[in-house]
Amino acid sequence: MSPLHELDPPRRYASIVCSGVLGLGSTREQDVRALTRLHDALRPGGTLVLDNDEQPFDWHVRGWNEPSGGEISLRSRVDAVDEADRCVHMTIRAEARDGRREEHALTMRFWRREELVPLLHGAGFAQIDVRQGVDEHTLVYVARTGHGFDFEQAVDQALDTLPPDLRRAMTNVSIVVEREPPQGMPLLGLYHGIPLTERTGSYSGVLPDRISIYSGPLERTWGHDRALLEQQTRRVVLHEIAHHFGISDERLHELDRY
Repeated sequence: MSPLHELDPPRRYASIVCSGVLGLGSTREQDVRALTRLHDALRPGGTLVLDNDEQPFDWHVRGWNEPSGGEISLRSRVDAVDEADRCVHMTIRAEARDGRREEHALTMRFWRREELVPLLHGAGFAQIDVRQGVDEHTLVYVARTGHGFDFEQAVDQALDTLPPDLRRAMTNVSIVVEREPPQGMPLLGLYHGIPLTERTGSYSGVLPDRISIYSGPLERTWGHDRALLEQQTRRVVLHEIAHHFGISDERLHELDRY
């Protein structure tokens, strides 16, 4: 089973329930990435149910507590407390009656409502309801994805806004919608190819240029507002088409069209 921040299921689901796992054995950055992974694992209109313990943060470094007893006795020790990060570093010991024992390090991070709601929106969830959980310190977040957005149609609509002569001038280029940009590249779109301004008389037998539109980051950033998502998708498409015509980012900045 992969960690939550590496979640990559073979299909998308109508609903996912996560109980007691966020912040367990992970870094803050991994938790943020986990919320994005959960969003991307859901179908359009899908629902994430996430519970979170939000009791006051009152942890202190301490030695081993009393053993639990039973066939396998459990004890814990608090090794370090990071109040700024609301994080606790512990050691868990399991010991059998015959003397066999194991120890494992455990990290727990405690998230708060004022942090989680913006992070869920940032992960792309369109609607978030916060409800009371099983006790006074537990909150349940019911987060829903948007009801689907046709990126291919949005690309076609962006192309339709081009003047006919510019549309006809686009040659040997394809526009594709992909889910995510290459790892480590925070992009909304990318132009790969030889701009029209750099093609010489020897230009022939060349694979088509490729304009990639990345639906994942677009949806996560503007998926809460369908009209805004459509507007930003059109902007990205036209931006990458400008590169096909040889217009640089610097020139787009000068034209106030970046």
